[in-house]
Amino acid sequence: MHDIVATDRRWFYGLRRLGGRTFWSAALAVFWIALLVGIMGTYSPLNWTWTGFRDNGNLWSWLQLLSAPIFLAALPFVIKDVQGGREKTVSKEVQRGTGPDAEQREHSQEAYQTFILDLMLNKDLGSPDAAKDVREVARVRTLAELRRAGGNQKCEVLRFIYEAGLIYRHVSVVDLFGAELSGANLTGVTLSGSDLTGVDLSNAILTRTDLSGACLRHVNLTGADLADADLSGACLEGAVYATAQVTAARRWP
Repeated sequence: MHDIVATDRRWFYGLRRLGGRTFWSAALAVFWIALLVGIMGTYSPLNWTWTGFRDNGNLWSWLQLLSAPIFLAALPFVIKDVQGGREKTVSKEVQRGTGPDAEQREHSQEAYQTFILDLMLNKDLGSPDAAKDVREVARVRTLAELRRAGGNQKCEVLRFIYEAGLIYRHVSVVDLFGAELSGANLTGVTLSGSDLTGVDLSNAILTRTDLSGACLRHVNLTGADLADADLSGACLEGAVYATAQVTAARRWP
């Protein structure tokens, strides 16, 4: 008796491990296979009489009678599986940066670039002699965009203003002091001769980043990855970093 109970328990827990979806998929498969075999045996030359199909109604009646309960029983598991699939899809989109939030940030970045280009074309922002209020507006908008952007998009914002000539050392137009670049992925980006004074680069990925001749005064480099970065000629006065980080760079001051 004990062996029988133990066997029943193992069978029950085995079904639980299979999961609801797998169990009902197997149940549906068994149901349709049994139905088809019964039909073939009854209406074929085998002429199985024990199936009861001939004596208890036509084929359509049997299908109506038996398929509805199976379908209704399996429906909750099908709905749950569909919802789970949607949740997994959303999760993957978030990880890849292709979800709704990523699209919103992309639109925001495009609007930011259009705004800065308009200041450069119509307000002479690209000139060191640009009006103070114009430069301040550009600074405030840039800092806000960096706070809003994700790790990869921070890189695009920084690359944009660098290539636009707005953060060159000694002739910096847009002051980035206090800019939020924590966790930014700047792998392989060229920022040589840039002015990054007072920027937060904690936990940023600066692998193979060209920071030669850059002004990194008072920059927070805590936890940043500087492997193979080019720091030759860079100013690190007042910067926060560990010695091991700098020695990991390909070149250092």
